[in-house]
Parts: sequence; C-alpha cells; structure tokens
Amino acid sequence: MKELEVQKRKGYKKTKLGWIPETWKLMSIDEITERVTNRVAVDPSKDYQEIGIRSHGKGIFHKEKVQGKTLGNKRVFWIESGCFTVNIVFAWEQAVAKTTDKEVGMIASHRFPMYKPKKGILELEFLLYFFKTALGKHLLGLASPGGAGRNKTLGQKTFGQTKIPVPSINEQKKIIELILKWDQSIQLTDALTKSKTSILEAHLANLLSPPMDAKDLKYWKKIKLSEIGQMTKGKGITKKELTLTGIPCIRYGEIYSKHHVYLKKFESHISSEIASSSKQLEKGDILMAGSGESIDEIGKSIAYCKDETAYAGGDIIILRPSREVNSIYVSLALNSSYANRQKRKMGQGNSIVHIYASNLKKLEIWLPSINMQNRIANFFKVSDKEIEILRNKLLNLKKQKSGIMNTIILGKYHKL
Repeated sequence: MKELEVQKRKGYKKTKLGWIPETWKLMSIDEITERVTNRVAVDPSKDYQEIGIRSHGKGIFHKEKVQGKTLGNKRVFWIESGCFTVNIVFAWEQAVAKTTDKEVGMIASHRFPMYKPKKGILELEFLLYFFKTALGKHLLGLASPGGAGRNKTLGQKTFGQTKIPVPSINEQKKIIELILKWDQSIQLTDALTKSKTSILEAHLANLLSPPMDAKDLKYWKKIKLSEIGQMTKGKGITKKELTLTGIPCIRYGEIYSKHHVYLKKFESHISSEIASSSKQLEKGDILMAGSGESIDEIGKSIAYCKDETAYAGGDIIILRPSREVNSIYVSLALNSSYANRQKRKMGQGNSIVHIYASNLKKLEIWLPSINMQNRIANFFKVSDKEIEILRNKLLNLKKQKSGIMNTIILGKYHKL
C-alpha cells in the first residue's frame, strides 16, 4: 500500500498545504508581493471616488464621489493599477479583486490593502485565481480570526506570512491561459443569456398590451381577477415539516426565489400526514406570493400546469379559474409591469410586505381571446426553454471552471 502511495505521489512533495509538484515552492505573500501604500493628502475642496470590493470574488465596484471634507481624517490611499487587493472585513468571504486602469485616480481606505506582484516571481491573475479556490478561501479564513461578520477582520501581518504554492512564471502563465478560456466562454454565454432574456421581455411587454388598432382591440378585455375565478389560500407547511422525499409541495418564498411564470419542478416535499392538513393544488391554478421581503416580491405569480398531486403552503394565494383561460398567460399578465404597478399600491407592511386576496380580486389584467392567450403562452415557453438551456450551460461552465481552479491551480495536474 505504501509503495502504491509513493508511486501515486511521484513528482510531488508533501507540504503543510498537502502534496504539490516538486518544482513548485511554498512562498509567503510578503515574498511574492510588495505593499503599495501611496497615501492621499486629502484636499477638503476636491472630489474623491472610493472603491469597494464585493464578496465571493465578484470584483471591484465604484462608489459615488464625495468631497474631501466628507472624508475628514480617514486614511485613504491612491489606487495603483495591477495590484491584488482585498477587503479585510470580508476577506473570509473571498472579497478579493485586482485593480485596473479604470481605478487609477480613485482611492481606497486602509481596509483595502494593495499588493503588487514581484516581477519574475508572480503573475497577478495567478494570485487572484488562487484566492478564489477552496484552499485560498480557507487560508483567508485562517488569517481572519474572530467571530462572524465584521469581527472577522483579516490580520494583515498574518496574511503577509501566509504561504501558498507557487509554480514557475511560465507555468503560471499556462494555468492563467487555460482558466481564461473558461472565463471567455462564461462571459459569452452570460452575455447571450442576458441578450435573449431582454429580447423576450421586450416582446412580452408588447404581447401583453392591447393593440392600438381598433379592429384587434375588440378581442381584448380588461378584466378583474375576481371575474376569472375563485381565490383560496394555501395552508401550513413550515420549514421543519419538509422532507427530502415524499409528496411535492410549494412554499410562498419559493414562488419568487425558485420559479418563474410557471412551475417546472418541485423544490420541497412533505409527508402524507402534513399533506392531509394542507391545501391540494389543481391543474390550472395560479399561485401568488401573499408575503415577501420587498414590495416587488408580493403577488409574484406562477402557473401550476402539472397533473401530479401537490400541496401549497401558507401565505400562498391561489386563483382557481372558473372560465377558460391559459394559466401561463394569466401568470405572465400578473407579472407584467401593468399588474405590478397595481400590486405596489396594494402592499402593506415594512420589513415583511403582505398582499391580500381581497385586494388581488380587484386587480385588472388585459385578457385577449383564448387563441391569442395560447399563442403568447407557447411563445414564452419556447423562448424560456432556449434561455434555460443557456442558463444550464452557464452553470456547467462555472462548475467546470471551479473544478479546474481547484485542481490545476493547486498543482494536482501540473504537466501542462
């Protein structure tokens, strides 16, 4: 067994961070970078623009400009392009980024230390990619003692002493080149997804509005939800009552967080005992969120077009049509800007916003002929399927990139 392990580890050496290629070195951040600290002599009469860093490796954002007098005695530093920077308050959440020419002329507080890679030793992209890996996150956490949130501040001295595996410059460049291919694919797929989504939303905005032509307008009616069918409510189903398998169900928060326009698959399940005291769904039901954390979440609608037995939890308002309508069309109409303007006036509450069936009964939507409803619903389903394929592709690309970063960049496959 030991001989087999040695064979598997041929070409590698064991370190405190695990097995790495023999040609790689464990080097500290202080050994591979230089601190950049060009302090700003703040002029109270001038405008300054600070940067911030998003968690989870999502990069730099630019804050609004402020006058120097607003900064007061705050210690701020000029941004230099081509630096690795970190938000020391949320380093443990991988709030890391690189500065570019876009940030030159901007400033950062002492909470955003900058590190310039030493030439011939380190490529900036390699360092950034490393701290986006699971091991990188772990090391950032070790250098950030304390409790959760703002108490977990990165110790800059400890961070400077943190060692990471460093390959040769040429190998770093090959690793970066490989990961960049995934980045490019991710960016292209993301852009295509957003483009198709925008086009679909623009088409729907036109399709869900009555035509200007008087001839076609006669096939459209403005109708209240109370004229479409009866309203009822879901019952029960707490988070504690959910099971991994069992009878499918839906909770109100899932309407706006997990689904869009119509229910494709269930996220939750309950036992038969809990189901017996809940509200059973019927095919064609339109489900609306009765509560939400924001005014835009209340009244969010999805259509239930499945045949399987399923149940709706509390704070779900169910519109059960009693006339011939296409439930997907009605759901689209209920999520339209025209309906949303009405729902915003109906919302009540602050931290948790509520909307009630008594108000939703008065909500109006434009309802065309059933043939037109079917055509609009089918158009949406086909377009939505295309976008879903792109979203799945994007998700898979991100998973592939993550897999590569957690293998190649850590030296598990080093012969590139």
